[in-house]
Amino acid sequence: MKKFSLILVAIVVVGLFLRIYHYQEWFMYSHDQDLLGWFIKDILVNHHIRLIGQETSQHGVFIGPLFYYLNIPFYLLANWSPLGGNFLVALLGGFGVWSFWYVFERIIGKFAAFSGAVFYAVSYSLVLSDREVVPTMPVVIWSVWFLYAVYLLLNGKQKLGWLLSGLLLGLVWHLNMGLLLISPLVIFAFVLSRKKISVKPLMAGLFIAFIFALPFILFEVRHGFQQTNAILFSGLHSEVVTGIEKFDRVIQLVSKNVYRIFLAEVIPLTHIHSLLITLGIMLFVSFKKIIRFKLSLLMWLWVVIYMFFFTYNPIVISEYYLNGLNVIWILFISAFLSFLYHTRWPATALVLLSIFVVINLYRFSGHVVDRSGYIDRKGIIQLIKADAEANNYPCVSLSYITSPGYELGYRYITWRENLKTKAVSDGAPVYTIVFPHSLVDKIDRSVGALGLIYPEYDKYTDISLETICSGEDLNTAYPLFGYTE
Repeated sequence: MKKFSLILVAIVVVGLFLRIYHYQEWFMYSHDQDLLGWFIKDILVNHHIRLIGQETSQHGVFIGPLFYYLNIPFYLLANWSPLGGNFLVALLGGFGVWSFWYVFERIIGKFAAFSGAVFYAVSYSLVLSDREVVPTMPVVIWSVWFLYAVYLLLNGKQKLGWLLSGLLLGLVWHLNMGLLLISPLVIFAFVLSRKKISVKPLMAGLFIAFIFALPFILFEVRHGFQQTNAILFSGLHSEVVTGIEKFDRVIQLVSKNVYRIFLAEVIPLTHIHSLLITLGIMLFVSFKKIIRFKLSLLMWLWVVIYMFFFTYNPIVISEYYLNGLNVIWILFISAFLSFLYHTRWPATALVLLSIFVVINLYRFSGHVVDRSGYIDRKGIIQLIKADAEANNYPCVSLSYITSPGYELGYRYITWRENLKTKAVSDGAPVYTIVFPHSLVDKIDRSVGALGLIYPEYDKYTDISLETICSGEDLNTAYPLFGYTE
């Protein structure tokens, strides 16, 4: 037991290290992280108790505020710097490593627990996903505990099973509403357990779900069930393709996720072949009953529900919508390695796991930063502020030469640097941020991949900037995409 405890501690430490390593240089700061800072500013400066987070890609639907509140102490400890959020996700990642060990050990055994913890701790794809500091980051952790809730109910352990189910379902809105898709699995697990229902644990679970879902309920009552209507009727006027073409899109994204998790885009195997191999391993594990057959059946249903829903739902999907499936792939691959370890091929299991670790550590060693992240954005705004102060400009205008969307992600940094801004049309000195440099023939300064073009100074020598710069700061006055008061 002591040996395995030390191994677990070592894996957790590795997981923490990979999630915090070069946390400044690798911090890819963009619109989502800008929104996070803006929400925290609203809570701490404006004393606004928020019921919602940012608007999701589905119009009229928001994410819950829990992740934003969790970030507050880390922002304060980092002197209001967004870098503080890196420490929150690192700690959550460490908890996730322990979670995989704890849950897999009870479902399968110690070697599966060891394998699952290693996969989550070291996978280049999963680590980089965790490091993005976004509200959906804990989805994989939620999924592994939901798996445990299903396992508990399937085994007749209703007291903890219903309590855990209630907690997790109450948290769905705060992470990703798509997780509601698999909520029926707890009912199916209970039915398959063939146990008489325990009313008190069920009611306790429902009460916990109500408490954690209370911000959602209050917001819906106050705003005429806006989000509920948006979710239920999202497809009525949609022209997004469904059917075979959409199914192919879902398959491609699922395959891509599987390939990235286990092969780290190093081994020359197609995405679809990696998925077919994984499905073959799942079939082997199911029929060999390495995982209890009823639980395997529910895990297959988990996959089918995701595939069916996103095939026929008109929402435009990307990889992160399918992150709720990652725990299934890790579970079955871990079960397969456990089978190898406990039969005639223990060395094979260890070699395969070792290859996985080496491949992923190799990816980390060669990680390339595109130099447009937080440090570089902060540096470019500081350059602008320093030049504005040197020229006695009480305010500036910010202009962008870049692709649509890349002009976002500067608002919180600009506010934090106390740089007052005005619209370009107001006549304030215009500083132009360029990304990438190749879009223009000449830049005056650069910070990483970001270029800066200084104003034409002669234009502002004979005008009254005090008049132009009077009034409100454009940065705090005009709407921020995805942000709602």
